[in-house]
Amino acid sequence: MSRFPLHILILAIGTAHAVGPIPGVKNHWVANTGGTQFDHIQNFIEEMTVKPDGTVLTQSFYDEGLHPDAAYKDGLASGYNWEKDSTNPHPSRRAKFGTVTWNIRNFWGRAFLGKVYPPVKDSLPFIESSDGRSIRTLVDPTAIAFDRDGRLLVAENGPDQNIKIFDVSGTPKIVGSFGDSGGVFAGPVRGATGAKRFWGIRGVGVDSIGRLYVGCTGMPMQVGGGTHIRCFSGMTKSDTLVWEVLGLAFVNTVDADPDSGGTSLQKNHTRFHMDWTKPPGQSWSFAAATSDPFKYPDDPRFVHSFESVWFRRIQGKRFLFLDDMYGNYLAVTRFEDQSEIGVPSLFLPILRDLRDSVSDGWALDKRPVWGAPKEGDYRRWVWRDDNADGQVQANEFHTYELVFPYTRAIDIDDSGDIWWSGGSYMVQFPTGGLDEHDVPRYPIDKIRRWKVPFKVRAAENNNYVMHLRYLRTEDVMFVATGVHEGLIANIYRYDQWSKTALPFLGWGQTANSEDTLAHTWKITVPYKFPADWSLSLDPRVLDTCLFPTTLTADADYVYLGYVDKGPDAHRNGEVSLFDARTGTRVGYIAPGPETNYLSGWFDLWHAINSYTMPDGQKLLMTEEDFGGKVNVYKWCPTGICQTKSVPTPAAPSLRQIGRTLSLESPATSPWTVSVRSLTGHLLWKSSGTGPIQWNPTPVRGPVIGTVSSPQGTSSTSLFIP
Repeated sequence: MSRFPLHILILAIGTAHAVGPIPGVKNHWVANTGGTQFDHIQNFIEEMTVKPDGTVLTQSFYDEGLHPDAAYKDGLASGYNWEKDSTNPHPSRRAKFGTVTWNIRNFWGRAFLGKVYPPVKDSLPFIESSDGRSIRTLVDPTAIAFDRDGRLLVAENGPDQNIKIFDVSGTPKIVGSFGDSGGVFAGPVRGATGAKRFWGIRGVGVDSIGRLYVGCTGMPMQVGGGTHIRCFSGMTKSDTLVWEVLGLAFVNTVDADPDSGGTSLQKNHTRFHMDWTKPPGQSWSFAAATSDPFKYPDDPRFVHSFESVWFRRIQGKRFLFLDDMYGNYLAVTRFEDQSEIGVPSLFLPILRDLRDSVSDGWALDKRPVWGAPKEGDYRRWVWRDDNADGQVQANEFHTYELVFPYTRAIDIDDSGDIWWSGGSYMVQFPTGGLDEHDVPRYPIDKIRRWKVPFKVRAAENNNYVMHLRYLRTEDVMFVATGVHEGLIANIYRYDQWSKTALPFLGWGQTANSEDTLAHTWKITVPYKFPADWSLSLDPRVLDTCLFPTTLTADADYVYLGYVDKGPDAHRNGEVSLFDARTGTRVGYIAPGPETNYLSGWFDLWHAINSYTMPDGQKLLMTEEDFGGKVNVYKWCPTGICQTKSVPTPAAPSLRQIGRTLSLESPATSPWTVSVRSLTGHLLWKSSGTGPIQWNPTPVRGPVIGTVSSPQGTSSTSLFIP
């Protein structure tokens, strides 16, 4: 076996002394039931079948963790799907009872793989039997199976998002359903999860003892949804959830809602709740799905794979900023009031060469078409939801000019201003506040352009800013440069940025040979790059390299992530921490025993986010695509932090005083209350906020009162005299 000589590597190590692990770090995570390479849940499912013993078999075309065809039993990943049949590539679309076989024809699968809109009239999906019968009353059937009594169960991926039950002993007729009508998109809180609130149904089945299994893949499947398999004790309204497994991340980051105290973490299409009183693996729960293809089909999240996110509050309102893997596009989503659903608000191709790209398929019939950029053509467009309807109109595209085509660095500061950089320039796109509909203004005429603040050196990647991070409260700017495109070598800190940085004075002006702004400190980070980049994918070379690629910062630390192995732990997913005030490297964080010390590469350009909890504890959130999750490291830098819980609003409760039913509810908590007879007949239903009283004059005898709210669902047995 040949060996590569040492001279193939360029070695340049800044602050190269070894550092130890940051003490007291706990390796929590979100988005996956399993935390290791052995028990993680696959990225998404395309097919699902259920065996008589309750084993769930799944199939998909890809899983980063190397098991696209998996088996699950009793709430655990139980191995590989060895029963995959190449002669029947879509087992979920076929079901047989007795001598009759039923098949789904014209399979659609809305919002699974970019098909955001419903099927056209001439190709509507339907279900057909081998003896000539059909079911054509469904919107988007995606899976079928029979129960023990010969009833046909259909996964309805249309607006109802539930399981339809058909008697097919003769002419097919619907005899029932299972699951909340509307799924996660129903009220009282749209987007909120629940045991029977489904989202992108992809599989259904029943075992030998009558337990029902429902598989969801979310919307849009791999890039925004994932795997969610649930087992129920049966299929009546009173049957309950027995177990579930979730794998709701692929290549993703999360960010904390600053008003949540660190208990709410937002991904591109989902939100997770954290209970920090519980240990890693048990501390997270799936709280919400945030994209709705039925109401907002123009949402660019259904077309682009937005993997990196920033969550910000602007004038108290919630906003999610999203970037794709390579820093090419940026989208802004606001949220419906008293809802988890996001509304598309802003979208712009940051990379100039993508302004006319037809490959993304987003709003092709409405956006400007100028042709490929030519010399001197610096036009770009930005779409803003001017009328606040969440839909795209041609008159909502606005044009501006920006000379450089190259972009790497993107950041969203605490006020919602967008920062990005390419070439020798930096750009600030101020939010401009909110309009009367709470849509960020982002006025084109307020865009500011800055020169890069450091010296012009070919050795610093032709003067490109590789990463930037602006801390508005401190008025501090961190800027990272590199000696190779995509890889970081140097980091600068600039204080009093807004007061001393020189704005851009005009295109074509030659940059100064000296710094335009004195930096507080500059550091050269530990890195090792190969001299011959054609060898960089050879494992023998790769294992000797250090590739710092991703960065964020807060008032206390600068966090530098390595795409592969880091300089200290020598493990994937390693992040070096530098003292933000001095630039001194103080330690590292890497996957711990809680996740069997394993992580995938940092594939994203913006792969990490940080958050400081009210008591001073830190959260570091990092992409971990191999195990289908996002690592969330938690620690106390000072050693004297005291965990504080964020109060949870009290759940609404139903009381009886004589013949009057009284709903007691916090003023801001939405609820839905229903009263039914013991046979299930609906006697009364209402939704709202705050307390309410009802005198059921025509009702006597035993009833069941049910209250649903963001804090949960509870049922109470009552007797009306």
